[in-house]
Amino acid sequence: MRGVRNSKIKLPASLEGINEEDVVMESIGNKTIHYLKFIVMESQDFYLREHIPKTVDKLFKDFIVYFPEVINFLFDTCERELFSLEKDSVIDLEQPELNFATLLTVLSNLYEKNWTGKVKCVEEYFENSKSKLFQFVFSGQAITSPLLFIVYLDFLKFMAVTDDIALKIYEIFKNPIVEETYCDWNVYFNSIIFYKNLYVKNKTMVALNPSFQGMQGYQVIGQTLPPVEIKPHELEGLTAWSRFSETIASKCEEFRKDVLDSEQWRTVDNMCGFLMEDIPIQLKGCLYRFLASLATDEKTVTIIWNYLLKGKNLQTETSSLPFEEDLEKKEIPVMQYDASLGLVLLLKKLFSHSRMPNDAYLIPCLSFITKRIIGEAGERSYEKIEQMWGLLTTSINCLYELLRDYFVDSDGVINQSIEITLLMQLLNDSSLSKSISKIIVNSAEAFSSGNPKCKYRVELSLASIRLLQTAFALHSSLKTLLRQVDSSAIISSLDSLLLSNLYCLPNVSYLSVLLTFVNNKDQYVKHTFYVMKILRDLISVRPSPQQRLVHVLMSQKVFLQEQFYQLSKISDKEVELGFNQLPLEDLTNVSTPRIKGEIVRLIIEIFIDSVNSSCKGSNIAFLLLNFDMSSMIATSSLKEMAAADIMATTVSPLHGFVDIISSFIEEENPFLISSASLYEPVLRLFLSLSSLQNNVSTTFLRFLRGHHNLIYRLTACAGFRGSNEHFESSMLCIHNLIRSNILNLIAIEMKELFRQGTLSVPEKYYEALFCGNPSEENESVEDMNFLIGLFINIPLFELHNFEEPNIPEFLSDKIDRIFNQSIRETSLGVKQIDLDHLKHQLELVYNIKRNNKHTDVVEYQQFLEYATIKNQASMIDFSCITLRESIISVIDIVTANTPNSFMSNEAQESLISDLLFCIIGYILGRIENESTCNLLSSTIIRLSHALCRISHLSLTESDGTNSKITLIFDLLFKCITQNEYQKYIPFKKNIYSTLSLLLTKIKKKIHEDTEKNSDDSIVEFFESKKTCDTILGPIILEKSYELVPTIVKDINEASNSLELPALSTLNCLIAASYLSADVVAQEFISSGCLRNILDSLTAPENEDLDWSLKSNSSIFKARICILIRIGSLECGWATLSCFNVFEKLISMTIWSKVPGAFYTDTKMASKPGNQVYDYLELLNICLRFVFVMLSNPKWRQISSSVVNFIVTLRPIFDQLIYSEVSHPILYVLKSIITYISVADKSVEIPDFDILLDEIE
Repeated sequence: MRGVRNSKIKLPASLEGINEEDVVMESIGNKTIHYLKFIVMESQDFYLREHIPKTVDKLFKDFIVYFPEVINFLFDTCERELFSLEKDSVIDLEQPELNFATLLTVLSNLYEKNWTGKVKCVEEYFENSKSKLFQFVFSGQAITSPLLFIVYLDFLKFMAVTDDIALKIYEIFKNPIVEETYCDWNVYFNSIIFYKNLYVKNKTMVALNPSFQGMQGYQVIGQTLPPVEIKPHELEGLTAWSRFSETIASKCEEFRKDVLDSEQWRTVDNMCGFLMEDIPIQLKGCLYRFLASLATDEKTVTIIWNYLLKGKNLQTETSSLPFEEDLEKKEIPVMQYDASLGLVLLLKKLFSHSRMPNDAYLIPCLSFITKRIIGEAGERSYEKIEQMWGLLTTSINCLYELLRDYFVDSDGVINQSIEITLLMQLLNDSSLSKSISKIIVNSAEAFSSGNPKCKYRVELSLASIRLLQTAFALHSSLKTLLRQVDSSAIISSLDSLLLSNLYCLPNVSYLSVLLTFVNNKDQYVKHTFYVMKILRDLISVRPSPQQRLVHVLMSQKVFLQEQFYQLSKISDKEVELGFNQLPLEDLTNVSTPRIKGEIVRLIIEIFIDSVNSSCKGSNIAFLLLNFDMSSMIATSSLKEMAAADIMATTVSPLHGFVDIISSFIEEENPFLISSASLYEPVLRLFLSLSSLQNNVSTTFLRFLRGHHNLIYRLTACAGFRGSNEHFESSMLCIHNLIRSNILNLIAIEMKELFRQGTLSVPEKYYEALFCGNPSEENESVEDMNFLIGLFINIPLFELHNFEEPNIPEFLSDKIDRIFNQSIRETSLGVKQIDLDHLKHQLELVYNIKRNNKHTDVVEYQQFLEYATIKNQASMIDFSCITLRESIISVIDIVTANTPNSFMSNEAQESLISDLLFCIIGYILGRIENESTCNLLSSTIIRLSHALCRISHLSLTESDGTNSKITLIFDLLFKCITQNEYQKYIPFKKNIYSTLSLLLTKIKKKIHEDTEKNSDDSIVEFFESKKTCDTILGPIILEKSYELVPTIVKDINEASNSLELPALSTLNCLIAASYLSADVVAQEFISSGCLRNILDSLTAPENEDLDWSLKSNSSIFKARICILIRIGSLECGWATLSCFNVFEKLISMTIWSKVPGAFYTDTKMASKPGNQVYDYLELLNICLRFVFVMLSNPKWRQISSSVVNFIVTLRPIFDQLIYSEVSHPILYVLKSIITYISVADKSVEIPDFDILLDEIE
């Protein structure tokens, strides 16, 4: 009514005469405010419905705004009532109503709870400093009653819901308008100083008591003065002030600064001294909490530690510390634990910062928390059960703060730091670990039994699981350093800790209990996150505990499958997981959708690691994804189908993962949805399951085909085929990895389909991968061929305008070690700098220097920025390499299955040629590292083999122009001579082998084609030579002056592995064309390499060679073959004869190293695959060289040398003749001897007739 009247709206006539103030006073007299407090607001559903607390809030605001006179009346009345209570000694039968105090209490209760819209409702009080609401809030400056002021402080405490409101309240208390008001910070801090001095004075009087005995007014020696007692209402005032100050300090930086800087108050000093006195535990707890609210930065933490040590709060000359005495003598008897709770909260805040005193002062604190607070929690009684939950939760969180940002180092292990001491207790069967396990077991039982949810139990179990996970994450590094420093300390293995039975549950493992917290409900989402991290840490243990893990979890299979499915099913819940978001470590201020997204990612990583670590046996991935191993191990296709059907029809996380990939396929722009960052890990999991090379993979591929041919649909989706030109670097990296996984899946699927003989589906893959968009008019090869376009357009990442940080002198000998120690391998297999570890190491180094200069901060930040960019660069580089390798894997499947039946030979030839041009052009177009070049060159040689299988290898097209083969040769020649690749031995070896292969095959094809088209062998011969001369001759001639020096350099300077392919290629180049043969041979001879080859035949280092080894015999054959090729040319023949080549051959030690089996079992010479056969092959090639040398018109110049060579080998021939082994070398020998004896009478062959008769 008052509101309507004030708005100048006419009231109904029946209401005109009503006085609103009288109605309000009457309702107050009827205890309306009391009714709201004790009846309405105590209802269980009051805060569950958003409109109810808002309605009550609006009711009181209207009351304050429209009836300020009533408010003032209630205020004055309340003050009088309280003063009468304080002064009167007789209890009045009519109790005072205290309506104003009740009003403040109702508002305190209303704003103490958390309900939707509370902050906005409170802020309305402070929007206008001239409003009635604002004036009401700060009307407390006029309060003169101490009891009412206590209620007012509690009211202000709950009103300070934001930093801005806390600042306004602080300023009012800093600059009070009313003189002699309680609303003044000096009132509180001067009271602390007063009482602290009072207690100290009492102690001093006891210490200095004069030795008067029996005189009245003095104490007798040996007796103490009576302790100081704080009156109840004064104690209540101090605790209220402390609680209020704690709230303001936690939200107002200016207040904290004034408290710490005030020389008048000396707050920390006085409070730490006051805490050492025998003050009530309620006040002590509040003071501890207030100090905790101040501990927000390293400077303040250092101040608090110093004054705690100065006041000997952490030291004692007796057997127990002050806080231990408080617990034993004060708190346990009254079953109230305010002081211990406040102390643990303070330690939690102090432990969360890096500045801490010596471990000698901290170990007693740790012992107090672990043994007295946590270890004995169940043995104590509690007046308020909430204090038990609070003590345990805060204590465990306190321990967590010690380990949260801790990195294990050798100094800590050697010196047994407080963190190492705590870790040793958590990672062994200690009383602390048993206490925590008992807490977790009790919470798990309560959760599993469906008991009413207790928020305190939920918080305690979460704190316990988080502490465990943090300790388990440090297990590996601690174990490594214990071994490195030769420590005698021992910690249990992770698998023994988690998979062994608990002492309190003999038949249940720790992990089984932890997994009962896995749940999709928001209340337990944080529990689930930390349990998943524990499971991931266990999975990463080597050797893998998968077999034991599966055995332990088998009884929970159905439960875990359902829960993991619910967690991985993102279609019906909000998931937030960005591409640039790092994996979560701490969940402070993290949204529930973000945590759920991280849980899904953890589940996927767990499955991937499980498959990779135990691919041949059972593992948790196979268990929870419902793989029927009995059917998968069988070779029957029917059983494989049955196993795939089970996977398809049973609820498991696999269906959630398939839904994720389905969303990737179906979305037009899949990278905009909230779960987009899950695409890559899910695809990586599918790839791991598909690439096991056993029936498990076969069954899984069958399952994916059953889901609407999932892999094939991936080839056509926008996420795979779409452009990434406008992606930022991190997004580009993810897209590359997604494409890479899809291509690898395609390669595996095509390989399996080819193996099964199902050719219709591979044909579709060929069409999808090797065709462009039919709606576009494509002109270039990369436009017409999707895979080639993808390969050519793999981006290059360059660091623009980035300089390495300047290294200060004191770091010059440490920085490399710091960076190397910070390198970690990610789940993808790429090495990254652990920024947290690097930050920790740099902080230690700069703390040692004790410099807080601006230059040090800049240097520190530069190192972190450098590491961040390095990580980004390495990640993008890794993604590009992975994508390139995936494309190659698809190409390898294509080459392995060429020719195929669904493409014409012409189409396949065109495809293989395009791929060759693409890869060779890629190598020549950009400078790549050795590993990339090796990979690509291996693909080139496989493509060349495939081309030889399906192509006629014609050097000319139908219109008479040069074919693609000639262009391939030109590009391969450029690869050989490319300066940047001269040291890449495997790369050059593959290119040489490719050239040799193509030249040999072309020559053979040309000869076969000519043979088909003519009956005259002479015509055939010359036609084939003419074709090579006109096409290949000019190309070889043009490149010979670059090719031959490169080949010579590889023969002379490179390793032995390159000599063989280089000689083979040179041989083929000379043989390819008569037009170029003499030029190439002369260039080779002029280089001096021919002389080196001849000298190598008799080199001392070759005397002890084992010629039975294939590597040695191959080199020997290659050397003799090049001699044969050179000797067939006029210039080469003359050079070889001048070098006395046969004397070199005669001097070789190989002829004296005939295998012993040759004489004991000569018939082995006719059976390939043994030493004797291989040895005679070397002799046979030498005889063919003799035959070539004798074919020159000037052969008589060397006939005597040839005879000497044959005489040298006579024992070998005689053994063959004697053993009656018809070996081809005897027929070659016969031809040589006959030719020489008939054509050159001047040369006498010893026992010529006898030898011929024996051969016959």
